[in-house]
Amino acid sequence: FPVTIKVVFIFAGLNLASILGGFFLMMVLGFKLHVSLIMTASIALGMVVDSTIHLMFLEDGEHKARFTYHSVILSHLVLFFSFGLLALEPFLPIRDFALGLIILLGVGLFYDLWVLPLLNKKN
Repeated sequence: FPVTIKVVFIFAGLNLASILGGFFLMMVLGFKLHVSLIMTASIALGMVVDSTIHLMFLEDGEHKARFTYHSVILSHLVLFFSFGLLALEPFLPIRDFALGLIILLGVGLFYDLWVLPLLNKKN
């Protein structure tokens, strides 16, 4: 759909909400805020923005849409597995970095797959 100011606010709000929601979840889970967790925000934001772009500007066609959704989900699963291996590291900052990214990407994927379609229906 055409890029309007409303679309820009939906895009920015969705991605900001997913990162803030991820940090809220980390706070609930008992994570302590430190440098390695702050670094995860910029990395996760870039990854979440990328998947949001792919899903927000889907071209028409059921096959293309299904392929895009599958690609986004598969890429997140690969990232979850990869950072899950890194989360086994006994050094606390590296472990928190990996766990933080897993949480932020998971929340971002939730927002992309369930919240974004609801916002697109209202347009």
